[in-house]
Amino acid sequence: MECTWHGHRIVVEAYKLARRAWITTSIDVLVDGNPVLKSGGKVQLTGTCSEIFRQQDGDHSVDLSWGNSFWGASFPVTLTIDGVEICSGRVRVRRWYLQWLLCTVALGICLVSLWAELAGITTQ
Repeated sequence: MECTWHGHRIVVEAYKLARRAWITTSIDVLVDGNPVLKSGGKVQLTGTCSEIFRQQDGDHSVDLSWGNSFWGASFPVTLTIDGVEICSGRVRVRRWYLQWLLCTVALGICLVSLWAELAGITTQ
């Protein structure tokens, strides 16, 4: 999701985190390509995150709030800077499918193990 603020390009991006097996998502805010806020992949369905960043004209506060994701593919977000809403909408999550791929593989392993157990197949 992109917007502008006082002539600066604002980008809100989201991506799955490998360090948590692609289950959590970090939502980041960049001003002119420089990261000013990172949610860090909090394990919560909805939330807020705040940070102070410095520009040539002084310090500014950035607040990001997000709602519940739909299948992990996108989040509704609202971004405010200095208490003024700059943009709101849905941000698409990069690599959102990885969490479902991981779950599918795990489910497949469980089903094969269950089938082998029920069929009396042993690995010895």
